[in-house]
Amino acid sequence: MGCSLGRGVKGSYLGTIMDNNIITQDLVIGIDVSSTWVDLFCFHGQVPGSIREFYESSDFEKHHSQWPMGMEVVRHIATLQPLAVVLEPTGSYSKYLCEKFTEFGIPYLLADQTLIKQTRKGLSGTDNKDDAFDAILLQDLYWDKWDGRRYDRRYWVEDRPEIIKELKAGLDEMKTAQKKANQSINTIKQRLAAGEWLEKAKAVSIRTRDPYNPNRPPALYQWLAGWSNGNHGDWEPENKIGLGRINAAYQRAAERGEAKEISTTTRELARIVCHCHRVEMLTRSETEKLLAQPCFKIYHQVFDSFGFDLKERAWILSRIYPFSKFLDEEGNSVINYKRKNSNGNRSKQHRSKRRFRQSLGLGRVDRRSGTSVRGGSNLKGSTDARSVLWYWVKRELEMKRGHDGKFNQPIAQRWDGGVALLLLDWYWMKRAYEVQADGRLKKIANAVDARNATTRKVADLLFSELLKAF
Repeated sequence: MGCSLGRGVKGSYLGTIMDNNIITQDLVIGIDVSSTWVDLFCFHGQVPGSIREFYESSDFEKHHSQWPMGMEVVRHIATLQPLAVVLEPTGSYSKYLCEKFTEFGIPYLLADQTLIKQTRKGLSGTDNKDDAFDAILLQDLYWDKWDGRRYDRRYWVEDRPEIIKELKAGLDEMKTAQKKANQSINTIKQRLAAGEWLEKAKAVSIRTRDPYNPNRPPALYQWLAGWSNGNHGDWEPENKIGLGRINAAYQRAAERGEAKEISTTTRELARIVCHCHRVEMLTRSETEKLLAQPCFKIYHQVFDSFGFDLKERAWILSRIYPFSKFLDEEGNSVINYKRKNSNGNRSKQHRSKRRFRQSLGLGRVDRRSGTSVRGGSNLKGSTDARSVLWYWVKRELEMKRGHDGKFNQPIAQRWDGGVALLLLDWYWMKRAYEVQADGRLKKIANAVDARNATTRKVADLLFSELLKAF
């Protein structure tokens, strides 16, 4: 929620005029943002009756206008002095407008895109996307879900602290650079497999020493790009021994007829990989500086017991900071008690923990009908946060044990964390292995359910540890 627009805050009423059942009150503007223009719907008060009928009527055009994206529409909105502007977060386009709204002191709200899509279908009876209709829908949403009949926090994107916005922007940049690099690497491997160098078509080039140096991309792609001589700006050339090994391997493959001249396209793709490596590592360095801020000290103390790496810490913090937002005013976890069930017992609902899970992409939908109670099969929430926790389970728990349940690493390399990691390992073992008739352990064939259950347990245990810390 932007520009200090608090719950229940109302501007001065512009008056109350009865005209065909329309009550004229404060001005609220709904905005639909695209790359080239902005649809505005300006209306005093709430649209009477069906917004679909109003949209199809001739009165709609009196309140609807279209503006080119830029400062002109920002200045126009500023002159109207609205109570609030409601828009969807649509990436860089909405980011620009939000920054300008803050600069001009225009209060704004960001609506949740998923719930907007569901509301659009309910009110218009179709999934068809229409920019003008979305503008009137967003304006009506303010009165219905923010200031009007019932406030519903789920419809609104929270206004995050500036440091979290910077952190999330850095994570998105790293994700984009990694995605582009992977696309180029896959194409390079296809071209190598087509005859340019069969041996390296399935090779994985990973730098073991100084892997986060932005000026030292992986040796193979540096060699393919033709930048191994060190005459390319800040790039640090690979050592002569490493280059000699790559050259010798290429010459041997060529003699066997398993390699030919590296094409210009392959070399250009390799340069893209090198550039993406540089962007990702420079952004990682900035992210590391943000994570070193004093406000994250308590969080890192808890993360240390889990053995989270930098990227995992950053994604988790981008979703859960500040932790106080999951607690009540006294700093306690919110627990509700529902009516008695068929056994005469009251059931607990851990509201804070459920919200925490969903913020990490591990929320579920309960389905209750009569005596049937089923949990949702699809996980809800942030896909990125869920992915990093899922890979953490795979790296820290699954990969450290063999199919017989025994460690496949030296004892000094088993645990990078503390007690939390030991508890999660025990939880994983119970679900991923079954006891054979001779008493030996054997890993189950499909461990997906075990991974998902353990990932949810990670979120639950992380919530409990943070609650203790605060």
